[in-house]
Amino acid sequence: MVKDDTPDNVSSPMDFSPFDPLKNLEAVAEVIKTIRHLSWSYAGDIARTVIKCGKTFLAGRFVVCVCSDDCIEVYEYTDGTVPPLQKYFESESGQAFLRHCLELAPDYVSLNKNETEGTPDELCEPASYVFPLRHQYEKRHVVKPGLLLMQEPLGLARWNKRFLDSVLVVAEYLAMVIECERLYKLVNEPEKPDEKLEDVGS
Repeated sequence: MVKDDTPDNVSSPMDFSPFDPLKNLEAVAEVIKTIRHLSWSYAGDIARTVIKCGKTFLAGRFVVCVCSDDCIEVYEYTDGTVPPLQKYFESESGQAFLRHCLELAPDYVSLNKNETEGTPDELCEPASYVFPLRHQYEKRHVVKPGLLLMQEPLGLARWNKRFLDSVLVVAEYLAMVIECERLYKLVNEPEKPDEKLEDVGS
Protein backbone atom coordinates (compact mmCIF):
# COMPACT_ATOMS: atom_id res chain seq x y z
CA MET A 1 0.00 0.00 0.00
CA VAL A 2 1.38 3.40 -0.93
CA LYS A 3 1.79 5.66 2.09
CA ASP A 4 0.16 9.05 1.53
CA ASP A 5 2.11 11.82 3.26
CA THR A 6 0.41 14.68 1.42
CA PRO A 7 -2.01 16.99 3.25
CA ASP A 8 -5.70 16.04 3.27
CA ASN A 9 -6.71 19.43 1.90
CA VAL A 10 -4.92 19.00 -1.45
CA SER A 11 -7.42 20.12 -4.06
CA SER A 12 -7.85 18.82 -7.58
CA PRO A 13 -8.49 20.89 -10.72
CA MET A 14 -10.76 18.11 -11.98
CA ASP A 15 -14.49 18.76 -12.01
CA PHE A 16 -16.67 15.87 -13.12
CA SER A 17 -20.18 17.26 -12.92
CA PRO A 18 -20.64 19.06 -15.23
CA PHE A 19 -17.61 18.06 -17.29
CA ASP A 20 -15.22 21.01 -17.60
CA PRO A 21 -12.81 20.59 -20.57
CA LEU A 22 -10.40 23.27 -19.34
CA LYS A 23 -10.10 21.82 -15.85
CA ASN A 24 -9.77 18.36 -17.37
CA LEU A 25 -6.86 19.60 -19.51
CA GLU A 26 -5.25 21.22 -16.46
CA ALA A 27 -5.49 17.95 -14.53
CA VAL A 28 -3.98 15.90 -17.36
CA ALA A 29 -1.14 18.41 -17.78
CA GLU A 30 -0.46 18.31 -14.03
CA VAL A 31 -0.22 14.52 -14.04
CA ILE A 32 2.00 14.42 -17.14
CA LYS A 33 4.39 16.91 -15.52
CA THR A 34 4.67 14.50 -12.58
CA ILE A 35 5.27 11.49 -14.85
CA ARG A 36 8.09 13.35 -16.64
CA HIS A 37 10.18 13.10 -13.46
CA LEU A 38 9.36 9.43 -12.84
CA SER A 39 12.09 6.80 -12.69
CA TRP A 40 10.43 3.48 -13.45
CA SER A 41 13.19 1.62 -11.55
CA TYR A 42 12.71 3.61 -8.31
CA ALA A 43 9.79 2.53 -6.12
CA GLY A 44 9.62 5.89 -4.33
CA ASP A 45 9.05 7.72 -7.62
CA ILE A 46 6.29 5.32 -8.65
CA ALA A 47 4.60 5.64 -5.25
CA ARG A 48 4.60 9.45 -5.38
CA THR A 49 3.25 9.38 -8.93
CA VAL A 50 0.42 7.04 -7.90
CA ILE A 51 -0.61 9.37 -5.06
CA LYS A 52 -0.42 12.45 -7.30
CA CYS A 53 -2.55 10.82 -10.01
CA GLY A 54 -5.09 9.47 -7.54
CA LYS A 55 -5.59 12.84 -5.88
CA THR A 56 -5.60 14.85 -9.12
CA PHE A 57 -8.20 12.62 -10.77
CA LEU A 58 -10.24 12.28 -7.54
CA ALA A 59 -10.05 8.49 -7.88
CA GLY A 60 -11.33 6.15 -5.20
CA ARG A 61 -8.51 3.80 -6.16
CA PHE A 62 -5.49 4.38 -8.40
CA VAL A 63 -3.17 1.45 -9.02
CA VAL A 64 -0.02 1.15 -11.12
CA CYS A 65 1.18 -2.41 -11.74
CA VAL A 66 4.78 -3.03 -12.80
CA CYS A 67 5.86 -6.23 -14.56
CA SER A 68 9.08 -7.70 -13.16
CA ASP A 69 10.82 -11.02 -13.82
CA ASP A 70 8.94 -13.09 -11.25
CA CYS A 71 5.80 -11.13 -10.33
CA ILE A 72 3.68 -8.04 -10.94
CA GLU A 73 4.55 -5.32 -8.43
CA VAL A 74 1.59 -3.27 -7.20
CA TYR A 75 1.45 0.38 -6.08
CA GLU A 76 -2.00 1.30 -4.78
CA TYR A 77 -3.57 4.56 -3.60
CA THR A 78 -7.06 4.69 -2.07
CA ASP A 79 -8.99 7.72 -0.90
CA GLY A 80 -10.68 5.97 2.04
CA THR A 81 -14.04 5.40 0.33
CA VAL A 82 -12.99 2.00 -1.07
CA PRO A 83 -11.16 -0.82 0.76
CA PRO A 84 -7.47 -1.36 -0.08
CA LEU A 85 -6.73 -4.48 -2.15
CA GLN A 86 -2.93 -4.56 -1.95
CA LYS A 87 -2.86 -7.99 -0.26
CA TYR A 88 -5.28 -9.41 -2.83
CA PHE A 89 -3.25 -8.06 -5.77
CA GLU A 90 -0.12 -9.68 -4.30
CA SER A 91 -1.82 -13.05 -3.75
CA GLU A 92 -1.73 -15.92 -6.25
CA SER A 93 -5.29 -15.24 -7.44
CA GLY A 94 -4.65 -11.50 -7.57
CA GLN A 95 -1.52 -11.96 -9.68
CA ALA A 96 -3.48 -14.23 -12.05
CA PHE A 97 -6.17 -11.53 -12.36
CA LEU A 98 -3.57 -8.85 -13.17
CA ARG A 99 -1.90 -11.09 -15.77
CA HIS A 100 -5.30 -11.57 -17.39
CA CYS A 101 -5.80 -7.78 -17.47
CA LEU A 102 -2.43 -7.39 -19.22
CA GLU A 103 -3.74 -9.48 -22.10
CA LEU A 104 -6.77 -7.26 -22.72
CA ALA A 105 -6.83 -5.88 -26.26
CA PRO A 106 -8.92 -2.67 -25.93
CA ASP A 107 -7.31 0.63 -24.88
CA TYR A 108 -9.30 0.44 -21.67
CA VAL A 109 -12.09 -1.74 -20.31
CA SER A 110 -14.68 -1.49 -17.58
CA LEU A 111 -14.27 -4.32 -15.08
CA ASN A 112 -17.24 -6.55 -14.36
CA LYS A 113 -17.91 -10.18 -13.52
CA ASN A 114 -19.29 -11.08 -16.93
CA GLU A 115 -16.51 -9.72 -19.16
CA THR A 116 -13.33 -9.79 -17.04
CA GLU A 117 -12.32 -13.14 -15.59
CA GLY A 118 -11.76 -13.22 -11.83
CA THR A 119 -12.79 -9.62 -11.11
CA PRO A 120 -13.26 -9.24 -7.31
CA ASP A 121 -16.52 -7.76 -6.04
CA GLU A 122 -14.67 -4.76 -4.59
CA LEU A 123 -13.72 -3.62 -8.12
CA CYS A 124 -17.22 -3.96 -9.58
CA GLU A 125 -18.89 -1.24 -7.53
CA PRO A 126 -18.04 1.61 -7.81
CA ALA A 127 -16.98 1.13 -11.43
CA SER A 128 -13.34 0.32 -12.20
CA TYR A 129 -11.34 0.64 -15.41
CA VAL A 130 -8.12 -1.02 -16.61
CA PHE A 131 -5.67 0.67 -18.99
CA PRO A 132 -2.93 -1.70 -20.28
CA LEU A 133 0.22 0.40 -20.63
CA ARG A 134 1.19 0.69 -24.29
CA HIS A 135 1.39 3.55 -26.76
CA GLN A 136 -0.81 3.91 -29.81
CA TYR A 137 1.80 2.63 -32.29
CA GLU A 138 2.25 -0.73 -30.56
CA LYS A 139 0.52 -3.91 -31.68
CA ARG A 140 -2.29 -5.02 -29.40
CA HIS A 141 -0.67 -8.24 -28.21
CA VAL A 142 2.92 -7.21 -27.50
CA VAL A 143 4.37 -7.61 -24.01
CA LYS A 144 3.36 -4.61 -21.92
CA PRO A 145 5.42 -3.11 -19.05
CA GLY A 146 2.41 -2.87 -16.75
CA LEU A 147 -1.10 -1.56 -16.38
CA LEU A 148 -3.07 1.24 -14.79
CA LEU A 149 -6.25 0.56 -12.81
CA MET A 150 -8.65 3.30 -11.69
CA GLN A 151 -11.83 3.08 -9.62
CA GLU A 152 -14.47 5.75 -9.09
CA PRO A 153 -14.81 7.01 -5.52
CA LEU A 154 -17.89 5.92 -3.63
CA GLY A 155 -20.81 8.30 -4.16
CA LEU A 156 -19.45 10.05 -7.28
CA ALA A 157 -21.42 10.30 -10.50
CA ARG A 158 -20.16 8.00 -13.24
CA TRP A 159 -17.07 9.02 -15.18
CA ASN A 160 -17.89 9.78 -18.79
CA LYS A 161 -16.06 8.76 -21.96
CA ARG A 162 -14.32 12.12 -22.35
CA PHE A 163 -12.72 11.70 -18.94
CA LEU A 164 -11.68 8.10 -19.66
CA ASP A 165 -10.15 9.19 -22.98
CA SER A 166 -8.08 11.78 -21.13
CA VAL A 167 -6.79 9.09 -18.75
CA LEU A 168 -5.88 7.02 -21.82
CA VAL A 169 -3.58 9.87 -22.90
CA VAL A 170 -1.87 9.65 -19.49
CA ALA A 171 -1.50 5.86 -19.80
CA GLU A 172 0.05 6.17 -23.27
CA TYR A 173 2.46 8.86 -22.09
CA LEU A 174 3.44 6.73 -19.09
CA ALA A 175 4.11 3.79 -21.42
CA MET A 176 6.35 5.93 -23.65
CA VAL A 177 8.30 7.25 -20.65
CA ILE A 178 8.90 3.67 -19.50
CA GLU A 179 9.98 2.57 -22.97
CA CYS A 180 12.41 5.49 -23.32
CA GLU A 181 13.96 4.74 -19.91
CA ARG A 182 14.44 1.07 -20.76
CA LEU A 183 15.96 1.88 -24.16
CA TYR A 184 18.34 4.34 -22.48
CA LYS A 185 19.48 1.64 -20.07
CA LEU A 186 20.04 -0.83 -22.90
CA VAL A 187 22.10 1.68 -24.89
CA ASN A 188 24.26 2.51 -21.87
CA GLU A 189 24.82 -1.03 -20.63
CA PRO A 190 28.52 -1.99 -20.88
CA GLU A 191 29.29 -4.57 -23.53
CA LYS A 192 30.07 -8.10 -22.37
CA PRO A 193 33.59 -9.43 -23.14
CA ASP A 194 32.30 -12.04 -25.62
CA GLU A 195 30.35 -9.33 -27.49
CA LYS A 196 33.54 -7.27 -27.88
CA LEU A 197 35.40 -10.31 -29.25
CA GLU A 198 32.66 -10.88 -31.81
CA ASP A 199 32.99 -7.27 -32.97
CA VAL A 200 36.76 -7.67 -33.39
CA GLY A 201 36.35 -10.91 -35.35
CA SER A 202 33.90 -9.35 -37.75
